[in-house]
Amino acid sequence: MFVAKHIPALQQVQVFIQALLNVSLNGKIGVIDTEKETSSYFKYLLLSPTEVFQEIVSEARSVILAGGTMEPMSEFKIQLLDFVPESNVDMFSCGHIVPASSILTVAIPVGPTGTLLDFRYEMRMNDKVISDLRNAVAALCVVIPHGAVCFFVSYSYMDHVCAKWKASGILARIEKKKHIFFEPRQTRAVETCLINYSNAIANPNKGVPDGS
Repeated sequence: MFVAKHIPALQQVQVFIQALLNVSLNGKIGVIDTEKETSSYFKYLLLSPTEVFQEIVSEARSVILAGGTMEPMSEFKIQLLDFVPESNVDMFSCGHIVPASSILTVAIPVGPTGTLLDFRYEMRMNDKVISDLRNAVAALCVVIPHGAVCFFVSYSYMDHVCAKWKASGILARIEKKKHIFFEPRQTRAVETCLINYSNAIANPNKGVPDGS
């Protein structure tokens, strides 16, 4: 459930209560801790979007789902379009821009100190996990040429992890090897960030020899 920050607090409470009307199996309420020990907040997690999406489809003449990483489409069809006749669903996809010869998938189960890198919801805030992820990323940035990209499950989790990393001094250490860019929340600023990232790789500055 996403609620923009400019929406009045009382209306946010109303939206949260409305979310609780969903079938219990379709969602879960989480209590999210923050950096402040005395501050936490509730978050409703929609686990099954089927019923909510069915309302949208039933009221619309047509619905277009577009995205860059939607494969495998079979999962989308099961979760979102299971109630729609097969003949009413059209799919279109373009070929991948990166050749298969340039792709290598490697799973890293543990960090340098042996900590299990478990990023399930109940484990992702664990300090040991965040710490050893930090160690792994720092080590990889030393050996990976040019650019490296880290993906996080959400902006809030990225902020939490990076605050921990900054406090530990690891970000300053990585910056000696690569420029660091953070994806902005504002869509209009993303393009500028990507251009700066590409430029840092193509034209590394003195003192930061290996991209971003």
